[in-house]
Amino acid sequence: VRPVNERTERLEVLLENDMPKQIKTLAEGHRDILDRLPEAEEIDTLRNRVRTLERVVTGHTSEINDLKKAN
Repeated sequence: VRPVNERTERLEVLLENDMPKQIKTLAEGHRDILDRLPEAEEIDTLRNRVRTLERVVTGHTSEINDLKKAN
């Protein structure tokens, strides 16, 4: 019974002392990641800009091909 009690006490000490520190460190890491992610509004703006650029490039490519055929 004594070894079980000693192990239980050590486990309790570990949980009381080390776990909160590790959880805090993990939470801080997640916060850093979230802080670096763009906001949803910024993502929508970027998506719209990319769509516009894709349309313009497609139009320019078509015009270039038409000009090449004309020569």
